Amino acid sequence: MGRVVLILSLCMLASPSYGNICLETVFLSPTSHSLKPSSNITEIEKKYLIQDHHKNYLTPIFKSYFMNWGQLIRDIKTKGDIVTQGFLNADLHADISNKFGFTKIDFTPTEVRIIKVIRTQKNNKIDYIYSAKGPGTYSRRETEYYISEQQYKELWDLTAGRRVHRLRLNIDVITPHGEKEVSLDYYLDRKLFIAEVEFKTENEGKIFHDLGRDVTEISFYKNANLAN
Repeated sequence: MGRVVLILSLCMLASPSYGNICLETVFLSPTSHSLKPSSNITEIEKKYLIQDHHKNYLTPIFKSYFMNWGQLIRDIKTKGDIVTQGFLNADLHADISNKFGFTKIDFTPTEVRIIKVIRTQKNNKIDYIYSAKGPGTYSRRETEYYISEQQYKELWDLTAGRRVHRLRLNIDVITPHGEKEVSLDYYLDRKLFIAEVEFKTENEGKIFHDLGRDVTEISFYKNANLAN
């Protein structure tokens, strides 16, 4: 069955984040089936500030996991995935979901973003992702869909002025609470270095040793706000 092109015209009211925006953009309608999410979870995550400008917040625990700071930075720069994020108005989710054929999610998104990931250690394989997150900081609902390059490009212009660029290196470390994957984010458009750790339960995160300054509840360090 051939693809049908739909023209979607949207006008959003003035807001501090977006101003007066009238959008006319092209979406491709779903072909013959709905797109199921690649993940649909309650994300439980803590975020640690490691370096902001030239000020370091490394804890002894962080240093015990990553003893050689210079080598760590070199590894991130040479092995880290290249991640580009663009944030959209969350009010657009329903229209985008309908036009792209996403299956219905069980929460109301407060944060919507598109992501391009160049996987450096996988022969520069490129993934395009649409992500919707619910309210919250430490624990929140999250759904992700893999989308096509064309769909990504169709949405990209809508993220103007709300983008962030970083390198991400995931490293498994042995902790007193078992093996954990630490995601190290080295930002390319500012002097900022953040570590993130996901947990299976909220209690597991509460007893985890800090790797830096805990900024989980500080909205300034959310990527959606860093992108402004």
